[in-house]
Amino acid sequence: MIFKKKATAYKVWEYIETVFRDNKANKIIQINNKLRNISSGNSKINEYCNRIKNLADLMDNMDAKVHEHNLVAYTLNGFSKINRYIAITTIRHHDPLHSFWDIRSMFLLEEQQIQQDESKNSTQTHSDHSSSSTILVSEAFQSHNNYRGWWSRIVQQQP
Repeated sequence: MIFKKKATAYKVWEYIETVFRDNKANKIIQINNKLRNISSGNSKINEYCNRIKNLADLMDNMDAKVHEHNLVAYTLNGFSKINRYIAITTIRHHDPLHSFWDIRSMFLLEEQQIQQDESKNSTQTHSDHSSSSTILVSEAFQSHNNYRGWWSRIVQQQP
């Protein structure tokens, strides 16, 4: 709230505008720094891209538009190790550079595929993987006619 003695509405408005403009420049610098240093961390792709887009929209609302190629660069640079390989090998070497929305779509699909693979792996039965308690044992035996043969038996280990 602004209190000025004997000030006209116009003078109060000018003062508010001056304060806003001073804060606007500082806020643009602050948001731009956030964009340059943003990191996906453990966030889902959708959450990460939404944070980037929200910051870019704030900049745009303050007449400081973030160019598409910068938006793409900030997005790719902030990816965690899991997604960095795809970003480096596939996207950065594409000419012309993909749009922000294309990159978001690519990584959302990749994230969904990883989740499907993980859920498929977690639903396997115990005997579907190498930690199964069933083992195959082969033993040699010699029959009465001096013929050497092989036989196998399944042994169930007790946990």
